[in-house]
Amino acid sequence: MDFGTKKGNIYGIIGSATHRASSPGYKTITKVGYNLGAGAQVEIAPQWLAGLEILYYALHMTDQDTGKNLNLTSIAPTLTVGYSF
Repeated sequence: MDFGTKKGNIYGIIGSATHRASSPGYKTITKVGYNLGAGAQVEIAPQWLAGLEILYYALHMTDQDTGKNLNLTSIAPTLTVGYSF
């Protein structure tokens, strides 16, 4: 993709991850969560790329002691720099 005189990429991100929660006096819980996001990179010099990614992380679980649903989420913006061989 062209950004004016620069080349770049726009892409989507989807994945899963294992999350582990522990606290003194409680059981350690391991659950699988998911992440969704998007990113863009643009060439800043020959073979060098700079970019931005935005990721949404989500983990849904039930508290074993109270039975309440816990929805843990976060949004993580990330700046990237890369070199292409």
